[in-house]
Amino acid sequence: MPRFLMPVLICCLAVAWIVAGDGKDLLTQAVQQSAAARADSRKSQGTTRLEIKSAQDGHFYLQVAVNGTPIRFLVDTGATSVALTPSDAAKAGFGPSRLRFDKQVMTAAGPLKVAEISLREMRVDQRRVYGVEAVVLRQEGGISLLGMSFLRALQGYEVRRDRLVLHL
Repeated sequence: MPRFLMPVLICCLAVAWIVAGDGKDLLTQAVQQSAAARADSRKSQGTTRLEIKSAQDGHFYLQVAVNGTPIRFLVDTGATSVALTPSDAAKAGFGPSRLRFDKQVMTAAGPLKVAEISLREMRVDQRRVYGVEAVVLRQEGGISLLGMSFLRALQGYEVRRDRLVLHL
């Protein structure tokens, strides 16, 4: 028998076995496993992973919807909680009349008086986090900080050279 006919014969026997029904479950199982693997791959490459390139100053900035309002944050893993500037807090629905600056926190710049709040919702891409504990800074200036009270709710995060990867 010529050598090129052997692979053809094996394929024909395999097809006949599947068509006869003996290999049907095996084929179905293989197809289902392949489809599941493709779905997992899309999920890991899709909305569950967000990569952020560092800015020229070396920091990572991210726009997050807070109570439906887009706010620009500096990602700060050294901050215990999310910290909003007074103007960003107002955009998110926390005007000055709703705030009591009665808590003192320690920062790298020394002690600060802040107002404690709870953010109804924070959203990055399709990931929503509800009831995030936050503080409002008494003084205007600077930028809001995306601290651990939000980051802890994610699947994880990592820094790779000039990229921050959030696992949503």
